[in-house]
Amino acid sequence: MWDFLLPNPLDSHYDQITRGHNRFLTAYIPLDDQDSLISFPKHSQGKKACSPEAFSVALKPRSALLIFNMLPNGNLDSKTLHQHCEGQGLTLTIRLWNLAIHS
Repeated sequence: MWDFLLPNPLDSHYDQITRGHNRFLTAYIPLDDQDSLISFPKHSQGKKACSPEAFSVALKPRSALLIFNMLPNGNLDSKTLHQHCEGQGLTLTIRLWNLAIHS
C-alpha cells in the first residue's frame, strides 16, 4: 500500500479530504513476530520502492518507527513519502493530523 503525501487521485489509498498536507506524524508498530519493511522512494535514487536496492527501514518485533511528515515551518516534507511493503508482517499504522486552520 502506498501512502502518498501529495495528490494522486488514481491511488485508491489516497486521502481525498486532507491530501496529506496537514499530516504531522506517522507511526508504525509491528503486531506480529515478523519483520516489517517501510520503504522511502524519494531516498532510493530511482530504485523501485520495496526492492532490495531501495532505501528501507526494517521494523523488528516490539519496535516502532516514527515519521515526522511536517517541516518545522509547518509545511509538508515530501521526502517522507513512504510505503509499507506488501507481505512484510502485520503493522498498526497511526497517523496524527494537524487540524489547525490557517487563514
